[in-house]
Amino acid sequence: STAMWYTKHTPPRSGERAEASEVQQGLDQLSPRERGVVRLLVQGKTSREIAAATGLAESTVKGYLKSARQKTRTTNRVELADWWERHSGVA
Repeated sequence: STAMWYTKHTPPRSGERAEASEVQQGLDQLSPRERGVVRLLVQGKTSREIAAATGLAESTVKGYLKSARQKTRTTNRVELADWWERHSGVA
């Protein structure tokens, strides 16, 4: 149908393209350690539990989470976990 063809062949609007680019940039900017800490956060672990699981100091875990929040433009742990689940494709 015409509507299906249009959907498949029409480029995203500029705002959608910018959002997708921004999401990819956020993912690309996260270090491997930040990604690992965020994955544990998504599993519901506290900073103390993440520290125990990774061998890091709790303050270091909090630093990684803060850095990940800044890079993903989220403001708290819940938003960061939600962002990761929506955009990473990995839980």
